[in-house]
Amino acid sequence: MNGYLRLLTGLVMAAGLATAGPAVAQAPTWFGQAANGNWLVGGKVATVQNGFDHFGDAQTLTVMVGYEFTRPIMESGRVSVELEAHGTVDDGSQLDGNGEWKTSGLAGYVAYRTPGDIYFKAKVGLANTRVSLKESGRKAADSRDTSFGYGVGLGMRLKRGANVEIELTGNSATAANDQSAISIGGYVPF
Repeated sequence: MNGYLRLLTGLVMAAGLATAGPAVAQAPTWFGQAANGNWLVGGKVATVQNGFDHFGDAQTLTVMVGYEFTRPIMESGRVSVELEAHGTVDDGSQLDGNGEWKTSGLAGYVAYRTPGDIYFKAKVGLANTRVSLKESGRKAADSRDTSFGYGVGLGMRLKRGANVEIELTGNSATAANDQSAISIGGYVPF
């Protein structure tokens, strides 16, 4: 239940940022230059693989809030700053059947999307992950790590501003916090 409470808190925080965003975005600047753009709000579901052998996949839900700059970069692409919070909605199992694991975390990325209705995405940043391991007859163990995070994806811009993306993400964490994921989700700029 504690993981669900954290996820709910993240959703409430994202909604608060989304509603406060238009008021903050009236005249933004970035290093003294005009930084016009759009706020982004989105989410995704993912299948996450743990870096340890003998662990099954877990399912996560992610909430994303970001800001996409309208100034074109490299061939009219766009750059955004994105904050993500994720939590497990279906624990992964240990393949020997003696336990399960779950993950939660926060990440901050700088992302680049190419121009066009079908686009490629690349992102880099920092990811803080927490993994909880529960084994039969043992006390639960938690591990937390902050590491380099990265991802690539393919997206499609839909009518009315909505976007759908498929992403492969990972991090360079150690032990159980070393994770990779494949996700599908979307976001809406406003």
